Amino acid sequence: MTRIVAHRGASREAPENTLAAFAKAIEIGADMIEFDVRRAPDGELVISHDPVRKTALLPTLEEALRLTQGRIQLDVELKEPDCERDAIDLLLQYFPLSDFCITSFLAPTLRETRAIHPGIRTGLIFAIWGEGVVSSDADFLVPHHRLLKKAEQIGKALFVWTVDDPARTRRLFERPLVEAIVTNNPRQALALRAELQK
Repeated sequence: MTRIVAHRGASREAPENTLAAFAKAIEIGADMIEFDVRRAPDGELVISHDPVRKTALLPTLEEALRLTQGRIQLDVELKEPDCERDAIDLLLQYFPLSDFCITSFLAPTLRETRAIHPGIRTGLIFAIWGEGVVSSDADFLVPHHRLLKKAEQIGKALFVWTVDDPARTRRLFERPLVEAIVTNNPRQALALRAELQK
């Protein structure tokens, strides 16, 4: 069954990358939450899409893990290098290996993740096609939906982002390599999946 990943939480229903968005994703029954991790100036790992200048008001990674532990699986995107070891140490305190993966646009970050713990599933995110995609040793690929057909040629499992259009979502359910659909509107995607399962 294709999984529904709440992009930065249920970001259509609560501010993205917040504990409220994560709680809403759990409430509506998403399979996974995707969120972004960066290091704040004080050294803390925090949830933020953009570079962090002030830590105030940003949830920490540990707060996010406490909230979601045992309730949902996680797709943890590392947005910058040198977060790998601290992120992995925290994740393994709260989640079994089977309940999270680490994704990144940065291939070296994924290689470092595997060096630290070979059992962690990794995914390379990309919005532009290049040799690095073809040669990636990540476990799965995370293409923008525009690159789906090219990505399918590699033969790896796919997490496709960011898909909010209902017609496109329906088509993705029919693609055997699409393991997960990353969406800002998990409620809609879950309803579409339920329709197809009837």
